[in-house]
Amino acid sequence: MINLKITGIKEILKDFPSDLSKKVLTRTCNRVGNSMKSHFSKILRKSYNIKKERLDASMDIKKATWSDLKYIITTKDKPPGLQHYDMQIKKGGVSVKVRKDRGRKIVKGEYGKGGFFLKPEKGGEGIFERNPNEKNRFGRDKLVRLYGPDIIGMMKQEGYKDFENIVNDKFEKEFTSQLKFALDKKLE
Repeated sequence: MINLKITGIKEILKDFPSDLSKKVLTRTCNRVGNSMKSHFSKILRKSYNIKKERLDASMDIKKATWSDLKYIITTKDKPPGLQHYDMQIKKGGVSVKVRKDRGRKIVKGEYGKGGFFLKPEKGGEGIFERNPNEKNRFGRDKLVRLYGPDIIGMMKQEGYKDFENIVNDKFEKEFTSQLKFALDKKLE
């Protein structure tokens, strides 16, 4: 989790009514938060072969409200399955290209038996392999689903070094814009 603290806002807003300042801050937080979510998505899609819809599905958002001026982006615990990356079914098994700057690899799996793609009628498609160490209720090797890197790991790999600078720049511009909009609307 990244915690950012923006200072100097209370001094600016002390001359304005509280409902106006809350509106401005809430709108600013939500606009900057949405912008940062899009920014992260673009950075990850530059390096990884994953669709925007899948990234968006793995991020949950809690927007800022008047009483709680926090915009929170959380990611789901489970990483995306390998089928969400650039997948091709070949004679030797399933090949996946997770990163754009690296080559395509045939899925060998943890147990060396090779991965295969399943799309059951009830949903839950994915790349699986058989685990010879565990048996299912019919005495066959148990199926194990294969996953790619998790979203947090991707973000750490790509780095969010200047994240704080980007947020501060966007916040300052958006805050000025929202304050001007609110004052113009109030004067009408």
